[in-house]
Amino acid sequence: MKFRRIQGHLRLTDSGLKTTTLNKRGHRFICRGYFSKLGVAEEETDEIPTTMVWNRRFSVIEYSFAQGKPVKTVDLDFHTDGAFTSTSAGAAVVVVNREGLITEEEAIYLGRNSSAYPAEILAIKSATELIQLRWPEYRVITLYSYCQAALKAVGQNFVKSQLVLDTIAALNQAARNNIIHLRWVKGHCGIISNERADVLAKEGASDPLREAAQIRKLPLSVIKSLNREGLELWWNEYPTRLSSVSQGCCGRVWKGDTKNPY
Repeated sequence: MKFRRIQGHLRLTDSGLKTTTLNKRGHRFICRGYFSKLGVAEEETDEIPTTMVWNRRFSVIEYSFAQGKPVKTVDLDFHTDGAFTSTSAGAAVVVVNREGLITEEEAIYLGRNSSAYPAEILAIKSATELIQLRWPEYRVITLYSYCQAALKAVGQNFVKSQLVLDTIAALNQAARNNIIHLRWVKGHCGIISNERADVLAKEGASDPLREAAQIRKLPLSVIKSLNREGLELWWNEYPTRLSSVSQGCCGRVWKGDTKNPY
């Protein structure tokens, strides 16, 4: 037991994260150190205290989760999509009229500090803002997304994300004089407008000139991903920097019990 405690102290010292007491060690302490190195403070995350949302002027059609098929267009259909490539994320909106023709389309660049889920949420928000700008009233609008998690997020009563809360507020504003339904549709199933949204989202992810100003704070999932990459990099390099502890022993201590490594 004493040897394992010494190992933990040596690892923190070798990683450049100084500690003054033996109690300040473990993966959480190392994570906080990497947050600091990445320049990401807690107040910069998208996470907010749990907020209750009860008033909705729009509807999320949950039974569409079992169907995944588009319904007949009344006035307008909006197909949204988010994409994440190896380097960056993007979002897209495609508008279809009652004749089935694409009348509007938009691609958005979100940069590398995002992921597919917030891209899907922002695509819905962008579609809502487009509704307020171009069709402020007297329309029956169906908004499609093939991300069930995004639809459930804007339909839930307890919200922990600022982006989701802003999207709900934008939907409520757009639905003051319109009837708005959100439905799930299967992706890559031959729907032309849906496939076009997928292509535009990938184009947006690769074009920095289409940068959006809507996302200023990092989603918590992105921060965790960046932190995980930093920890894995540090761990892979650690045995080469500390020759007194073997790689196999370190692997057993750290990876065998991540919740209580020491």
